[in-house]
Amino acid sequence: PAALLRHVSLEGLMRARAAALGADPPPPGEGAGRLWASAAGVWSPLHYDEQDSALVQVVGRKRMLLWPPESLDELDPYPEGHPLERRLRARVTGARPEGGEGHGPGTAAWADAMDAAALEVVLEAGDAVFFPARWAHHTEALHPAPGAPDPPGDPGLSVSLGLRLEGGRLL
Repeated sequence: PAALLRHVSLEGLMRARAAALGADPPPPGEGAGRLWASAAGVWSPLHYDEQDSALVQVVGRKRMLLWPPESLDELDPYPEGHPLERRLRARVTGARPEGGEGHGPGTAAWADAMDAAALEVVLEAGDAVFFPARWAHHTEALHPAPGAPDPPGDPGLSVSLGLRLEGGRLL
């Protein structure tokens, strides 16, 4: 079944709250995090960000695969100026390629090299991960761990807070 992935600008929520209360809106850039809510099994496309980032897991579990900037060319980025700029075309999840000649994308040797270069992080509620600018990442909401209590509401719910940083400041 199709599941929904949403992100909400915290700045937008803070501005809406201020308007509802008749208060002054926050200065631009405050509350610039994003709240991600999704069902288990939903994933974000492989991409990289131009700023340092942090992800805080609030509810449920999330798995991240991260690759250092040296791996970007191997992960086949869309060209600069393309509508999907900063997204990467390499398939890093799903069925593994079998055989294939050489070491290019789609070969078993390439898949082995990408696996070796990747870092895997599994976030539980309360965990956070920081990753520098230009680190490629694939993110997937997970089902609760076997034997773990179900989170409130939907047992497959994953909620994360994503933050972008520049020079140690929240963007």
